[in-house]
Amino acid sequence: MNQQYKRADRLGKLIQREISRIVTEEIRDPRLGFVTIAGVELTDDLSFAKVFYSVLGDKKEKELSTRILTNATKYVRRRVGEEVIMRKVPEIRFGFDETVEKASKVYEILNVIERETQTEEKCKKKKK
Repeated sequence: MNQQYKRADRLGKLIQREISRIVTEEIRDPRLGFVTIAGVELTDDLSFAKVFYSVLGDKKEKELSTRILTNATKYVRRRVGEEVIMRKVPEIRFGFDETVEKASKVYEILNVIERETQTEEKCKKKKK
């Protein structure tokens, strides 16, 4: 079981690198935003790969990039099969990774708290 996990983990990283290369070098759609392949989760039997990605841009750019990636899924799977030696190429499903957006929101909240704290400190100093 542990060996299977290590194999899936290693294979996931290899597939991640290859899909990242394919997306940046081979998908030539100029509408595709700045896409980062954040990770790949493989099922234990290596038959399905969930590919997590993030897109830099606004909501429209993210939606368009999602459609482009979804439409390119068969091509990406075929290219992975040509480049990565495997008995069976896993089915690929793209999934949006919200980690970057969530981290950005947390950062914004922390900045607001910091500004409010500084404002409160200035008000206290003026009262003295």
